[in-house]
Amino acid sequence: MAERNIHELITTTETEFAQLHKRMDVDRDLLVMKPFTLEDEDKRDKPEVDNITLNDAKVFATRVQSNLIRSNMQPEVDGKGLDDKYTTNVEQFFRDISLAFDDMIYARDMASLISYNIQQICQRGRLASRITLREDNGKLAPDSFLPMDTRYLVYKFDVLKNKPKWFS
Repeated sequence: MAERNIHELITTTETEFAQLHKRMDVDRDLLVMKPFTLEDEDKRDKPEVDNITLNDAKVFATRVQSNLIRSNMQPEVDGKGLDDKYTTNVEQFFRDISLAFDDMIYARDMASLISYNIQQICQRGRLASRITLREDNGKLAPDSFLPMDTRYLVYKFDVLKNKPKWFS
């Protein structure tokens, strides 16, 4: 019974995400330059028409991504009552953990974390990853990193608690 309720919950949420996913599919088609075909109102190909696929979307996306990748990422921690020593430690932790996750990503023959994130943000408009850490001899160490394509991710967010309820 519980599996059925979970399946229904996920299916309902997928329906809620359908418009977003449809837009992501259209964006992907533009970026991979899926050949354009003129169709009539019944979605049938128009005969005797020369179709042209322009590369404007792909060129624009490539330029934006390359400009962002070339930029120098600088984590900055700021908050009421936080002293410089504390914020510096948090910023350094972020840099160190990012480098550790880069090593995990390189082992999968993928580009760096920042390049993957930029690609996802530019092409999907959203970003998601599963990150797990472990304590090893009293020190925090990265355990696993799983980047996720948000086209195939649905979730519920608890607005009152400002955190996710679940992901699928």
